[in-house]
Amino acid sequence: MDNWTRNIDSIISSILTELNIDSIEKHICNKKIEYVLMKGEMAISISYTLDKAYDFMVVDVHSENIVYSNTEFGVEPLELSGLINRDMIKIRNEKPYK
Repeated sequence: MDNWTRNIDSIISSILTELNIDSIEKHICNKKIEYVLMKGEMAISISYTLDKAYDFMVVDVHSENIVYSNTEFGVEPLELSGLINRDMIKIRNEKPYK
């Protein structure tokens, strides 16, 4: 694992430990790190790429429909915490899932 991956993994892992998540899968491939989280009836995908693209998506596990999606470009690693927290609060407050 290179320094970039370790750094991003550490940032995202520390954020996710604060959340009450049922299960977490981590995928690392060419210049991209992705976490898939299960929380009740929703799956949450959080990914970040070496070229600073951040993607947050919520999928209803029964219908497999995307119920929330946010993609941003030019995101610095230190901005990830704020973005993930903002999106988690948004889905908690808006409850786009069952």
